Amino acid sequence: MEYSRPFNQLNRCGVSLDFMYDESMWFLMESFQNPASNEWDILRVGTTVNYEIIIERLSAGFYFGAYLHNVGDVRGYVYQRLGLRYRLMERLWAHMMLKTHWGKADYLECGLAFKII
Repeated sequence: MEYSRPFNQLNRCGVSLDFMYDESMWFLMESFQNPASNEWDILRVGTTVNYEIIIERLSAGFYFGAYLHNVGDVRGYVYQRLGLRYRLMERLWAHMMLKTHWGKADYLECGLAFKII
């Protein structure tokens, strides 16, 4: 979930709430002798502040976030996301983002976003 506002024609800032479910966390937590006991342990919840540069239908986004719920992850409590969004229609976007922990890639995400307001 994201809330963002343009502050001119080329720039937008906002905040978001991220829910990340990553099956690879089972293996990662087990390899560091802290095995997950249930699905809630591998769900990560975080909040970010973001900045986007808008060029017509394409935008480049930079997100800086902190985990609110992060059980047993040895990579820390801070993460970054950077990537591109493309506006397909007035209320529909496609995006591709790289999630990192201080410059070390975690995973590439692809998705669709729908504007409700």
